Amino acid sequence: MTNTKLDPITATTINFSNYFGFDAVTQLQEKLLQHPYYPSLLSISEVLENEAGIKNFAVKIQSDQLHEVNLPCMAHLNTKGGEYVLITEVKADKIFYELEGKKRQISFADFEKIWTGVVLVSEVQKQELKQKLNYKVLIPYLVPLFSIALIGILFFKSLTITLFSPILFTGQFICLVAGLSISVMLLIQSLGRSNSFIQQLCGSESKHNCNHILSSQAAHLTSWFSLSDLGFLYFSGSLLILFLSHDSTAAVAILTLNVLALPFTFWSVYYQWKIARTWCRLCLMIQGLFWLQALFSFFTLYKYPALFSVFNFYQIPLLLIVFLFPSVVWLSSKDLFKNAQKLVPLQSELNKFKFNVEVFKNQLYSQNQYVGALPKTTIVLGNPDSLLAITMISNPFCNPCAKAHQFLEEWITKGMDFKLNIVYTFRMDENDKQQHFFKHLLAIQQTDIHLVEKALKNWYSQDYQKLDSWKEKYPINVKEEDKLELLEQVNWCKLNEIKGTPTFYINGYQLPKQYQLKDLKYVLMNLE
Repeated sequence: MTNTKLDPITATTINFSNYFGFDAVTQLQEKLLQHPYYPSLLSISEVLENEAGIKNFAVKIQSDQLHEVNLPCMAHLNTKGGEYVLITEVKADKIFYELEGKKRQISFADFEKIWTGVVLVSEVQKQELKQKLNYKVLIPYLVPLFSIALIGILFFKSLTITLFSPILFTGQFICLVAGLSISVMLLIQSLGRSNSFIQQLCGSESKHNCNHILSSQAAHLTSWFSLSDLGFLYFSGSLLILFLSHDSTAAVAILTLNVLALPFTFWSVYYQWKIARTWCRLCLMIQGLFWLQALFSFFTLYKYPALFSVFNFYQIPLLLIVFLFPSVVWLSSKDLFKNAQKLVPLQSELNKFKFNVEVFKNQLYSQNQYVGALPKTTIVLGNPDSLLAITMISNPFCNPCAKAHQFLEEWITKGMDFKLNIVYTFRMDENDKQQHFFKHLLAIQQTDIHLVEKALKNWYSQDYQKLDSWKEKYPINVKEEDKLELLEQVNWCKLNEIKGTPTFYINGYQLPKQYQLKDLKYVLMNLE
């Protein structure tokens, strides 16, 4: 999932795309929020097709036709002012669906009462697209590799242990890693950035509800420091001590910290049992790990009492520094995470205004229009008859121009209807590399209009633009162009006071400075 809490419609859309093997969550969320008509069905449909490659259509059907559509599909309900659910299975008497990361079921009769009849359906079966997009095949290989690396770390660390058993060290290590992992989950949940896995672990019923415990006053030592923070600092600090300190020092230090933490387990269980009357599963896992770790610690000191005698008290300041290091890092960055979370709804509201088609048109039409007709030597890509014309003033040796060309080319490849005019800047100098590039490109266009797109793609895909090797790849007889035509292009750029590249015009109007063209795909698609 993304690093921010998703609204229900975005979450359902992303969940739908996940079924088809698409998991670039941040990209999908960003494009949805940039769509001028979000959260309409049009915005969902266009983003799924253009970003996730999932061809789809929306249709209004009768309830008896629901058994015939491809699953999963998104269904529109009239609850909460209009929401979308992901239908995963349809039976004669039941509907199985997902909403906000949870699997649910409802009787067919009850579903008919809240369903508007509208569904968004994929044109292909999910298995077909998964084969096409199945780049996640690497994941099964990553787990064994990570496990091997972890075993290697344990093995080499155990070779250095001289004062107590490697088995006991490994037990401590596993407890601390497990505790750190659960502590991170608690932090994610307490910061409101949960995902479906953590939600299922935590639960939302009256008897099992992590949020109820984590949001209570008892879970906060101060307004800025919670027990979730303390757990994270305990396990991360202890883990650093285990690896960076001498055996005896680490064993005694971890035992001391562990003993100090044990009374807290009684209070935590009592609070959940008698006061809150609900259980936090993740919290209970932490309590269990405290006691399991205590067993390893006490057994280590029972079997190796010499650890006390060789404890180096001079290392205590070093231990404090090691233990407090994660504290400093986390507490100094915690506010950044919180502030980023607060910015999400603000950014969403800003996007609704910024990417509103009427607002964009008002901003666009207040800008300067380019003067004079485009030069005859303008490179034209896309649909030459389209009503939407994007004009790009470019430089073949400009890195931002290369990036702009790549996303514009992607728009064309994905079927967006627009005309792309490219006007290159150069000097009237026989030694000017930009002019040599343009002459060659122009000759390609005049010989084979379809080859020019391929030549440009090849040029901008190079890490370092090498003119000679590119010319060799696309051999063409370059005629000496009429200098008047080249001069016309140079003068056109001067007349329009082109001061930098890339410069963009939309239907003849210069793109407002507050907009980035790459963010305007869906605004332009709906521009009349």
